[in-house]
Amino acid sequence: MNTPRHIRLRIFGWFAALLIGALAALAAGLWVGTAKGSGGADSLLLGGLVAGFLLVGLVTWVWMSIDKSFAQPLHRLSSALRAQAQSSDAAFPVEAFYGLGDVAAASDTLRQALAATRTALTESVSAETSQILAERASLSNLMADLPFGVVLCSGLHHIALYNRQADVLLDTAHAPGLDHSIFDYVEAAPIQAAYDRLLDDKELHQTHLFLTALEDSRPLIAQMRLVHLPAEQDVRPAYILTLRPQRNIETIEDNDALSLRTADLLLNGLPTTSLRRRPPLPLLEPEDVRAIDLTRQIASRFPATEISADCVEVDKLETIPALVVPLACKMLDKLHREFQANTLSVLITPVDDERASLIIGWSGQSMRPRDLDRCLDEICMPDPKLSGGEILEILQTDAWTEVAPFGRHLIKLPLRRAPSERAAPASPKRLTYNLDLMVKTPAPDVSSADLTSLSYVVFDTETTGLEPDKGDEICQIAALRIVGGAVIENEKLDLLVNPGRSIPASATKIHHITNEMVKSAPDIRRAGSNFHSFARGAVLVAHNAPFDLAFLRKHQNDIGHAFDNPVIDTVLLSAILFGQDEVHTLDAICERLGITIQPELRHTAMGDTDATAQVFLKMMEMCRARGLTTFEQLRTEMRKHGRLVKDLNI
Repeated sequence: MNTPRHIRLRIFGWFAALLIGALAALAAGLWVGTAKGSGGADSLLLGGLVAGFLLVGLVTWVWMSIDKSFAQPLHRLSSALRAQAQSSDAAFPVEAFYGLGDVAAASDTLRQALAATRTALTESVSAETSQILAERASLSNLMADLPFGVVLCSGLHHIALYNRQADVLLDTAHAPGLDHSIFDYVEAAPIQAAYDRLLDDKELHQTHLFLTALEDSRPLIAQMRLVHLPAEQDVRPAYILTLRPQRNIETIEDNDALSLRTADLLLNGLPTTSLRRRPPLPLLEPEDVRAIDLTRQIASRFPATEISADCVEVDKLETIPALVVPLACKMLDKLHREFQANTLSVLITPVDDERASLIIGWSGQSMRPRDLDRCLDEICMPDPKLSGGEILEILQTDAWTEVAPFGRHLIKLPLRRAPSERAAPASPKRLTYNLDLMVKTPAPDVSSADLTSLSYVVFDTETTGLEPDKGDEICQIAALRIVGGAVIENEKLDLLVNPGRSIPASATKIHHITNEMVKSAPDIRRAGSNFHSFARGAVLVAHNAPFDLAFLRKHQNDIGHAFDNPVIDTVLLSAILFGQDEVHTLDAICERLGITIQPELRHTAMGDTDATAQVFLKMMEMCRARGLTTFEQLRTEMRKHGRLVKDLNI
């Protein structure tokens, strides 16, 4: 390694050479002018030209030497130090800074000290916060498993938190996402009206409202409560929405309800002999309970000394309307006291994905249909005040009697299974949140927005080839969301796409996607629409973004949406930070920043997306360190390197 004194001597030598060379060039010019010229002004002009050319060559050589020995290593060193500030695993090739002498060695010493300090600090913080993280994880799991949806929104109606049930209830055109507007999922008017009502009435702590999902018009029942933060200006406080599916709240009218019920029962193959005409019923939304709650209630109300109740349920997690519990208990009591029933049994069994059946069996006196009608009319619930028959109307079902073998008698009551079961997520999510979004104030436009305030969708595609204008198509799309400077683990998209054409073996060899894998996959219209919804309101981030966007934009008319989001290209970020002459492949950038890509994940859509996201987050911090803090500043710098991504697939 060169010593500082040797470096100073080298610099002195270059400038001494420059001086000597200038004098030599001048002397050579005069000699040429005298020897070759005819004398006078012509000789001086010729000599000056020769001397000038020699001086230009000399100065160029000195500049290139200084640039190669100092300017370029300094640029590489500054970029490497910025990368080290993001990760101790980032590459730090000391040999690349050879011309800087002891500066490189001192920088390496400082880097090692920083890495040691960072490791010690990380271990200390990890030890101190492990209990807090464990408690947070427990709270997250509890919130995620609540039997109703919970959504926390900012005063500008952007989602800052949602749990697993909210994900199920709001998943219509696209799954819910942090920083998305709640109005992307449900109608806006009821929420705005309820919010204004709570703001106006300071003594009103909460209010109920009815919502409609935008995609499929599913009804939801919600409760809103304001969340006042300890801030000086809490003008538009955040609020919490609790959501439940809304079922059976319509007032049932005499003739129409009777006709609809008769048709429904006939279509489902159920007897209609015990249909009853009843007055209009009040609005009511039955809650759901587990089937095991019914059997436990029966066991507690009818101890073994009074009645033998053999309670059997096929699926203890089967959910049934809560109104069935008191109805069944009162019916059992009547059977025991009025019909001398014994050896009672209760069976809850699923019929199909949407229906279950409650069967009450007994030995003893039989029950005729009119006796069943009478018992149902005599059964009365005090709160809410309903008869057994009215409960059946609310549940939109009926009951009838049958005779079973071995002298047993049955009452059968069909039930609709809770709709929440049908919508359970394929991979259950935990609580998803970023509480900073509660007080986030969006910038007037993206250009002036601070880079940390924006939401990003990092994405990648795998294709049948490299030429979208010659028939090549997308066969996989992967994307993830970054909000508040962090990847949201619960918000990822990974879709195989049917390209509508054969995938060449050469392409399969790279991304391992076969024709059989995409045979039943959605086409680009559906997959593109899903991706567009997923990326709504976000800045798109990709490595060599023009390549991926070309495949999407050629199908914009079919998809029905334009991909006009602002775009950041990690190729251009690399050029800004590491210089245009460096290699800007994803592998090279990852190596430069100390990011490891598992070989089996390279050239898979989600593997490359994860790598690009890690690269992007680190390079964004490096950009901020260079004073690039707004999107417009970053875009201006990216435009200087635009030629790098022209017709480039890296």
